Amino acid sequence: MEVEKIRIKLNVWSYIEVTQAFLHLLLKSPYGGLIVNQSSVGSVAVLPFQGVYTASKAAIAMLSDTLRLELSVLGINVVDLKTGVVRSNLIKNQKEAKPPTLPEKSIYYPAREVVEKALSQDAFAEGGMPTLQWATAVVGDLLKQKPPPVIWRGEQAWVARLISVLPFGMFDSMLRKLTGLDVVEKIMKVEAGA
Repeated sequence: MEVEKIRIKLNVWSYIEVTQAFLHLLLKSPYGGLIVNQSSVGSVAVLPFQGVYTASKAAIAMLSDTLRLELSVLGINVVDLKTGVVRSNLIKNQKEAKPPTLPEKSIYYPAREVVEKALSQDAFAEGGMPTLQWATAVVGDLLKQKPPPVIWRGEQAWVARLISVLPFGMFDSMLRKLTGLDVVEKIMKVEAGA
């Protein structure tokens, strides 16, 4: 639980603190200021077993949208950068630092192997848009005269964007399979004797 509290602090409060720290400089800019907040496609897409992460990204997305309106009267633009999968060492480094493990008291402990695989994000480890391609596209978006308030970049970003406008729950079965939640359900039913 402590790790997840740190995640909320990092993914929400740090953005607020940095914005407050640099706001006076942005207000002095003769060209108008620009704040770019890195949220994620996870801010609009359900990721089983990643609830705190996606909640933190949804929080920064909403904060970005609120700041966009509030700071526009002061000539400051705010962009929500919703990044999909980008090829990097992030997942590998996280696993090497501390592989995700499910607590023994978790209700999902009988399906721990499947859940831990979902927590480790193995499904995304080998894919992703090349980093340079992502960065080039993002910089191109941000250097526009009027950058869009929301930028969708990275592999599968278009899928998340589509999910965000389609009927609620339409992609649930796909997400269940992608994250192994369908297998977890079977294991849990066997454990319950159903």
